[in-house]
Amino acid sequence: MSVEANEAAQETTEAAGNESTLAGSAPAETVVDPNAEAAPNADTGTKQDTEGAEGDAPKEGDADEGAQEAVEYSDFQMQDGFELDEAVLGEAVPVFKELGFSQEQAQGIVDLYSKLQGETLNTAVTQQQAQVETWTKQIKDDWGGEEGFNSKLKEAAKGVDYGDKYLRELLPEDQRTVKVEVNGKEQSVPATPFRDALNETGAGNHPAIIKFVHSVSQMLSEDGVPASARGTAQPKDTASRWYGNS
Repeated sequence: MSVEANEAAQETTEAAGNESTLAGSAPAETVVDPNAEAAPNADTGTKQDTEGAEGDAPKEGDADEGAQEAVEYSDFQMQDGFELDEAVLGEAVPVFKELGFSQEQAQGIVDLYSKLQGETLNTAVTQQQAQVETWTKQIKDDWGGEEGFNSKLKEAAKGVDYGDKYLRELLPEDQRTVKVEVNGKEQSVPATPFRDALNETGAGNHPAIIKFVHSVSQMLSEDGVPASARGTAQPKDTASRWYGNS
Protein backbone atom coordinates (compact mmCIF):
# COMPACT_ATOMS: atom_id res chain seq x y z
CA MET A 1 0.00 0.00 0.00
CA SER A 2 1.32 3.40 -0.92
CA VAL A 3 2.06 6.14 1.56
CA GLU A 4 -0.78 8.21 0.14
CA ALA A 5 -3.18 5.30 0.70
CA ASN A 6 -2.01 4.87 4.31
CA GLU A 7 -2.43 8.57 4.99
CA ALA A 8 -5.90 8.53 3.45
CA ALA A 9 -6.91 5.53 5.55
CA GLN A 10 -5.56 7.21 8.67
CA GLU A 11 -7.50 10.42 7.94
CA THR A 12 -10.65 8.40 7.34
CA THR A 13 -10.23 6.56 10.68
CA GLU A 14 -9.59 9.78 12.60
CA ALA A 15 -12.57 11.45 10.96
CA ALA A 16 -14.81 8.53 11.91
CA GLY A 17 -13.52 8.65 15.47
CA ASN A 18 -14.19 12.35 15.77
CA GLU A 19 -17.73 11.96 14.43
CA SER A 20 -18.61 9.29 17.03
CA THR A 21 -17.38 11.47 19.89
CA LEU A 22 -19.35 14.50 18.79
CA ALA A 23 -22.53 12.67 17.83
CA GLY A 24 -22.47 10.52 20.95
CA SER A 25 -24.79 7.70 20.04
CA ALA A 26 -24.08 7.45 16.30
CA PRO A 27 -23.19 3.80 15.48
CA ALA A 28 -19.89 3.05 13.71
CA GLU A 29 -20.22 1.82 10.13
CA THR A 30 -19.49 -1.92 9.77
CA VAL A 31 -17.59 -3.17 6.70
CA VAL A 32 -18.87 -6.56 5.56
CA ASP A 33 -16.32 -8.97 4.21
CA PRO A 34 -17.98 -10.87 1.36
CA ASN A 35 -15.59 -13.79 1.86
CA ALA A 36 -16.49 -14.26 5.53
CA GLU A 37 -18.90 -17.02 6.50
CA ALA A 38 -22.33 -16.00 7.71
CA ALA A 39 -22.41 -16.03 11.52
CA PRO A 40 -25.39 -17.43 13.38
CA ASN A 41 -28.13 -14.85 14.00
CA ALA A 42 -27.22 -13.83 17.52
CA ASP A 43 -29.95 -11.19 17.52
CA THR A 44 -32.66 -13.85 17.26
CA GLY A 45 -31.53 -15.67 20.36
CA THR A 46 -31.11 -12.43 22.28
CA LYS A 47 -34.60 -11.29 21.34
CA GLN A 48 -36.12 -14.61 22.39
CA ASP A 49 -34.25 -14.50 25.68
CA THR A 50 -35.46 -10.97 26.25
CA GLU A 51 -39.02 -11.93 25.47
CA GLY A 52 -38.79 -14.81 27.91
CA ALA A 53 -37.45 -12.51 30.60
CA GLU A 54 -40.21 -10.02 29.98
CA GLY A 55 -42.83 -12.74 30.18
CA ASP A 56 -41.56 -13.88 33.57
CA ALA A 57 -41.44 -10.37 35.04
CA PRO A 58 -44.49 -9.30 37.13
CA LYS A 59 -46.74 -6.72 35.60
CA GLU A 60 -46.82 -3.24 37.07
CA GLY A 61 -50.51 -3.53 37.97
CA ASP A 62 -49.85 -6.77 39.86
CA ALA A 63 -47.14 -5.09 41.92
CA ASP A 64 -49.42 -2.17 42.75
CA GLU A 65 -52.20 -4.50 43.78
CA GLY A 66 -49.89 -6.44 46.05
CA ALA A 67 -48.66 -3.22 47.64
CA GLN A 68 -52.23 -2.07 48.26
CA GLU A 69 -53.12 -5.32 49.97
CA ALA A 70 -50.00 -5.10 52.13
CA VAL A 71 -50.93 -1.67 53.57
CA GLU A 72 -52.48 -1.94 57.01
CA TYR A 73 -53.31 1.13 59.10
CA SER A 74 -53.21 1.40 62.85
CA ASP A 75 -55.78 3.43 64.79
CA PHE A 76 -55.97 7.03 63.66
CA GLN A 77 -55.61 9.83 66.19
CA MET A 78 -58.38 12.41 66.56
CA GLN A 79 -58.46 15.85 68.14
CA ASP A 80 -59.78 16.04 71.69
CA GLY A 81 -63.56 16.09 71.73
CA PHE A 82 -63.95 14.48 68.30
CA GLU A 83 -64.71 10.92 67.32
CA LEU A 84 -64.06 9.48 63.87
CA ASP A 85 -67.24 8.24 62.23
CA GLU A 86 -66.74 4.51 61.59
CA ALA A 87 -68.87 4.67 58.43
CA VAL A 88 -66.70 7.46 57.02
CA LEU A 89 -63.54 5.59 57.97
CA GLY A 90 -64.84 2.45 56.26
CA GLU A 91 -65.14 4.38 53.01
CA ALA A 92 -61.85 6.26 53.39
CA VAL A 93 -59.47 3.35 54.11
CA PRO A 94 -59.92 1.63 50.69
CA VAL A 95 -59.21 4.97 49.01
CA PHE A 96 -56.08 5.43 51.14
CA LYS A 97 -54.88 1.99 50.04
CA GLU A 98 -55.70 2.61 46.39
CA LEU A 99 -53.65 5.79 46.45
CA GLY A 100 -50.83 4.02 48.27
CA PHE A 101 -50.90 6.31 51.30
CA SER A 102 -48.59 5.53 54.19
CA GLN A 103 -49.80 5.72 57.79
CA GLU A 104 -48.48 9.28 58.06
CA GLN A 105 -50.15 10.39 54.83
CA ALA A 106 -53.48 8.85 55.82
CA GLN A 107 -53.23 10.45 59.27
CA GLY A 108 -52.73 13.80 57.54
CA ILE A 109 -56.05 13.38 55.73
CA VAL A 110 -57.75 12.42 59.00
CA ASP A 111 -56.29 15.51 60.68
CA LEU A 112 -57.66 17.70 57.89
CA TYR A 113 -61.07 16.07 58.27
CA SER A 114 -61.03 16.75 62.02
CA LYS A 115 -60.01 20.35 61.45
CA LEU A 116 -62.83 20.98 58.97
CA GLN A 117 -65.37 19.30 61.27
CA GLY A 118 -64.22 21.45 64.16
CA GLU A 119 -64.45 24.63 62.11
CA THR A 120 -67.97 23.71 60.97
CA LEU A 121 -69.07 23.05 64.55
CA ASN A 122 -67.52 26.28 65.81
CA THR A 123 -69.26 28.21 63.07
CA ALA A 124 -72.62 26.71 64.00
CA VAL A 125 -72.10 27.50 67.69
CA THR A 126 -71.04 31.06 66.90
CA GLN A 127 -74.09 31.60 64.72
CA GLN A 128 -76.39 30.19 67.42
CA GLN A 129 -74.86 32.45 70.06
CA ALA A 130 -75.32 35.45 67.81
CA GLN A 131 -78.98 34.50 67.25
CA VAL A 132 -79.61 34.19 71.00
CA GLU A 133 -78.04 37.60 71.60
CA THR A 134 -80.31 39.10 68.94
CA TRP A 135 -83.41 37.50 70.49
CA THR A 136 -82.43 38.64 73.99
CA LYS A 137 -81.94 42.21 72.86
CA GLN A 138 -85.29 42.11 71.06
CA ILE A 139 -87.33 40.97 74.05
CA LYS A 140 -85.49 43.29 76.44
CA ASP A 141 -86.43 46.18 74.18
CA ASP A 142 -90.06 44.95 74.06
CA TRP A 143 -90.24 44.70 77.87
CA GLY A 144 -88.68 48.06 78.66
CA GLY A 145 -85.06 47.15 79.22
CA GLU A 146 -83.12 44.97 81.66
CA GLU A 147 -85.31 45.61 84.72
CA GLY A 148 -88.61 44.89 82.97
CA PHE A 149 -87.12 41.83 81.33
CA ASN A 150 -85.90 40.31 84.61
CA SER A 151 -89.23 40.97 86.33
CA LYS A 152 -91.34 39.33 83.64
CA LEU A 153 -88.90 36.47 83.23
CA LYS A 154 -89.34 35.66 86.92
CA GLU A 155 -93.11 35.65 86.44
CA ALA A 156 -92.77 33.41 83.39
CA ALA A 157 -91.07 30.77 85.54
CA LYS A 158 -94.50 29.85 86.93
CA GLY A 159 -95.63 29.05 83.40
CA VAL A 160 -92.65 26.76 82.90
CA ASP A 161 -93.40 24.95 86.16
CA TYR A 162 -97.01 24.49 85.10
CA GLY A 163 -95.90 23.10 81.73
CA ASP A 164 -93.67 20.59 83.51
CA LYS A 165 -96.47 19.53 85.82
CA TYR A 166 -98.98 19.12 83.00
CA LEU A 167 -96.67 17.19 80.69
CA ARG A 168 -95.35 15.04 83.53
CA GLU A 169 -98.82 13.60 84.07
CA LEU A 170 -98.89 12.50 80.44
CA LEU A 171 -95.71 10.45 80.86
CA PRO A 172 -95.64 6.76 81.85
CA GLU A 173 -95.44 6.28 85.59
CA ASP A 174 -91.82 5.18 85.54
CA GLN A 175 -90.74 8.31 83.64
CA ARG A 176 -92.30 10.91 85.93
CA THR A 177 -89.23 11.04 88.17
CA VAL A 178 -85.53 11.09 87.40
CA LYS A 179 -82.48 10.18 89.43
CA VAL A 180 -80.10 13.00 90.35
CA GLU A 181 -77.14 13.21 92.70
CA VAL A 182 -77.48 15.75 95.52
CA ASN A 183 -74.60 16.17 97.98
CA GLY A 184 -73.17 12.84 96.95
CA LYS A 185 -76.49 11.00 97.37
CA GLU A 186 -78.84 9.80 94.66
CA GLN A 187 -82.35 11.16 94.90
CA SER A 188 -85.54 10.97 92.85
CA VAL A 189 -86.94 14.31 91.69
CA PRO A 190 -89.91 15.17 89.46
CA ALA A 191 -89.14 15.12 85.75
CA THR A 192 -89.12 18.45 83.94
CA PRO A 193 -90.13 17.57 80.35
CA PHE A 194 -91.24 21.07 79.33
CA ARG A 195 -88.13 22.79 80.72
CA ASP A 196 -85.90 20.14 79.12
CA ALA A 197 -87.52 20.68 75.72
CA LEU A 198 -87.01 24.45 75.95
CA ASN A 199 -83.34 24.04 76.83
CA GLU A 200 -82.45 21.23 74.44
CA THR A 201 -84.02 22.85 71.37
CA GLY A 202 -83.09 26.43 72.23
CA ALA A 203 -86.76 27.42 71.91
CA GLY A 204 -86.64 28.89 75.41
CA ASN A 205 -84.59 31.78 74.01
CA HIS A 206 -87.12 32.76 71.35
CA PRO A 207 -89.10 35.94 72.20
CA ALA A 208 -92.41 34.41 71.04
CA ILE A 209 -92.03 31.39 73.34
CA ILE A 210 -90.97 33.53 76.30
CA LYS A 211 -93.98 35.83 75.83
CA PHE A 212 -96.35 32.87 75.49
CA VAL A 213 -95.11 31.24 78.69
CA HIS A 214 -95.34 34.59 80.48
CA SER A 215 -98.96 34.91 79.30
CA VAL A 216 -99.70 31.45 80.70
CA SER A 217 -98.18 32.46 84.02
CA GLN A 218 -100.56 35.44 84.19
CA MET A 219 -103.51 33.03 84.09
CA LEU A 220 -102.20 31.05 87.06
CA SER A 221 -102.88 31.80 90.70
CA GLU A 222 -100.11 31.99 93.27
CA ASP A 223 -100.15 28.22 93.82
CA GLY A 224 -99.88 27.48 90.12
CA VAL A 225 -103.53 26.61 89.50
CA PRO A 226 -105.17 28.06 86.35
CA ALA A 227 -107.31 31.02 87.41
CA SER A 228 -110.11 29.87 85.10
CA ALA A 229 -110.49 26.71 87.20
CA ARG A 230 -111.11 28.65 90.42
CA GLY A 231 -114.71 28.35 91.71
CA THR A 232 -115.71 26.03 88.86
CA ALA A 233 -116.87 22.49 89.44
CA GLN A 234 -114.49 20.22 87.57
CA PRO A 235 -114.69 16.45 87.12
CA LYS A 236 -112.19 14.64 89.26
CA ASP A 237 -110.29 13.15 86.33
CA THR A 238 -109.85 16.61 84.79
CA ALA A 239 -108.66 18.03 88.11
CA SER A 240 -106.18 15.18 88.46
CA ARG A 241 -104.95 15.85 84.95
CA TRP A 242 -104.46 19.54 85.73
CA TYR A 243 -103.10 19.41 89.25
CA GLY A 244 -101.44 16.01 89.40
CA ASN A 245 -101.60 13.79 92.45
CA SER A 246 -100.22 16.36 94.88
